[in-house]
Amino acid sequence: MKLIRLEIILVVLLFGSIFSQSVSPNIKADRYSITGRNAKNIVDHAEKLIARNDGSIAEIEFSSEFSETSEKFLSENLNDLGLSGQSELRKTKEYSDKLGMVHKRYKQFYKGYEIPVAEYIFHEKKGRLIRANGIIIPGLKISTEIRISENAALNIAVREVNAEQYMWETNEADAGQYYPKSKLVISSRKYSLNKEDLRLVYQFDIYAKKPVARYNVEVDAITGEVINIFNKIHTADVSGSGNSMYNGTVPMTIDSLSAASYRLRETSRGDGIETFNMLNGYSYSSSVDFTDSDTLFASDGAAVNAHWCAEKTYDYYYGEHGRNSFDDAGAAIKSYVHYGSNYFNAFWDGSVMTYGDGDGYSATALVTLDIVGHEITHAVTENTADLIYSYESGAINESFSDIFGQALEFHNNSATASWNLGNEIFLDGTSMIRCMSNPNLKGDPDTYLGSYWEAGSSDNGGVHTNSGVQNFWFYLLTEGGTGTNDNGYNYNVSGIGLENAEQIAYRNLSVYLTPSSQYIDTRAGSEQAAIDLFGAGSAEYNSVVEAWNAVGVPSATPQLNVVQSTLDFGSYVIGFSDSLIVEIQNIGTGMLNIDSVYTTSDQFTVNNTNIAITTNSSYELSVSFCPDSIGEFTDTLFVVYGVDIQKVILRGFGQEEPEIDVNPVSFTFALNEGDSTNCSFDITNTGDGDLYFQIISSPIVEAVALFNQRSKANFQEKTTSLYDQYKHLTSYKISSDKNNSGLGKVAP
Repeated sequence: MKLIRLEIILVVLLFGSIFSQSVSPNIKADRYSITGRNAKNIVDHAEKLIARNDGSIAEIEFSSEFSETSEKFLSENLNDLGLSGQSELRKTKEYSDKLGMVHKRYKQFYKGYEIPVAEYIFHEKKGRLIRANGIIIPGLKISTEIRISENAALNIAVREVNAEQYMWETNEADAGQYYPKSKLVISSRKYSLNKEDLRLVYQFDIYAKKPVARYNVEVDAITGEVINIFNKIHTADVSGSGNSMYNGTVPMTIDSLSAASYRLRETSRGDGIETFNMLNGYSYSSSVDFTDSDTLFASDGAAVNAHWCAEKTYDYYYGEHGRNSFDDAGAAIKSYVHYGSNYFNAFWDGSVMTYGDGDGYSATALVTLDIVGHEITHAVTENTADLIYSYESGAINESFSDIFGQALEFHNNSATASWNLGNEIFLDGTSMIRCMSNPNLKGDPDTYLGSYWEAGSSDNGGVHTNSGVQNFWFYLLTEGGTGTNDNGYNYNVSGIGLENAEQIAYRNLSVYLTPSSQYIDTRAGSEQAAIDLFGAGSAEYNSVVEAWNAVGVPSATPQLNVVQSTLDFGSYVIGFSDSLIVEIQNIGTGMLNIDSVYTTSDQFTVNNTNIAITTNSSYELSVSFCPDSIGEFTDTLFVVYGVDIQKVILRGFGQEEPEIDVNPVSFTFALNEGDSTNCSFDITNTGDGDLYFQIISSPIVEAVALFNQRSKANFQEKTTSLYDQYKHLTSYKISSDKNNSGLGKVAP
């Protein structure tokens, strides 16, 4: 029996080792769940809250009995949200979705100054407020004294950018429109949400011509310190047709100037799709139309590709998501092709799309479906969540562009579409910009805070690198997959297909995310989007959850995970019992209070049903098996947390007691000193159950010692031992149970 218990302990240690690697030690819990009366005591009419450690409320679910609007709630309950004194919320946007819900975005202001990182979204259904989420920073006490002038701050910002030439310094007719104008806002270094880090700053939009960049620069209005700087440029009517660079001859809508003159413009989609030729220069005002004498544009494949892809991107967003252009108000999509000389990039600068021709030796023009879709999606993001293009929020911003760029490719060119971004532009036929199905292939992480994660400030805080996490999440959600992530978590994601996955991603971007959203918020938003679209506990929702588990992003709420799926107890004698361990984990944040743990038969029992597990911790549940009859027993262990019900299959076999017979029961012989002799005896199991035994003897009796060695070798191959036989010099002791109560003795 002791050997059996040793093996159980080894199994527990093994599971413990797996768990110790299953959650990254760098992930800090900053949220916890509050429900029922406790939630209502904090926020009136709330049924459930997700609170941060700083006291702010990340999410609110309202009681089904509450029937008021957002405006009514805010008029009476601002203090519940931590807003008092000189803080206020101002509505900036209101829109309806295809599910009939209305979403109202509010910005936080302090002493009349906007706090760009603080935005709250209120969600209504049939005129009733049902949910709210976002960032509100409570308890503010910020000095709004201004000690440096706007001109002084601008000079500081320009010196920080240190460009060779700025857009307002050119001789172009439109140069004046680029001269920076400041905006006073409240911000913090790296957009920290810590209220002690907030300060009043001048915010400038500085557009450099050489080298091309468009910087957001924030200068402390008291000290003149530059606290943030990042490049806002997001890199990467008649019927006609054209010979495109990558997609063969494609149909397009073009503009007829006369019977023999056509240009790459159209007005059938929103306020139009317009494509211009920059003639390998840098001046937008000097760009010209692409024209042709007939409706087949055959002379410039890059221009045709850019125009056609812009049309396809508009059609994708309108057809799949009901969105009228990037601003959902029909804004014209303007594309500028042949930017600069050997310019290997493409970008959205906040106004227009710009495409380079590649470097001239390894890659051609950056006007493929996935790249054009990528850049226009940056415009969509700017007009929805407006994710700050820096650190985690910037990585999420980049990832959404990758997601919808690839979705566009699959919708329009499924035969050759892949999960590789930009692979068509490379002349070697194998290179790519990023790989969504295997981000590590291009040095990008597939696990949150895992290998290849960019923790520094380069690339705006790793926006193009750390996007790999959500990219891989989307790939797994679409296609499915199994594996082990960098934290040691073994995942198994069932794919839900592109159509469902892209609807969840778009709803998250357009409905639930805010400018300062982090990966933990992105997970929470996508889970809620899946609930909205497919229902709580649906296969789609479960896949969203498991895909985030796969890429190591912790849940914003407690997250149940049961390590084992089966427990096999083997054979036990009727009336005897033993226990094995089930490992229950909380891989989310906040206290996980298990609702119930139970089996459905008397043969399998658990030692505890009142289980609470802290963030990133586990609990070892002891499950016992005690058969009451002969035969096979199966049962299911249920571990329940809300709608999440995880199951462990239990198996065991009941057997009768074995019976031992030793023959002969005695033998006699006389030996002189130095003599030896041989003797033998038979041990027989006359019962129905398996008999496991051990013989302990004196090594001076050679014959018995040899037998003992053979018996012990046989015994050590067993996985259980319930029956022991002890042989001594004067007697055999034959036992029928672990307490060695004998069947009798025989003497040699």
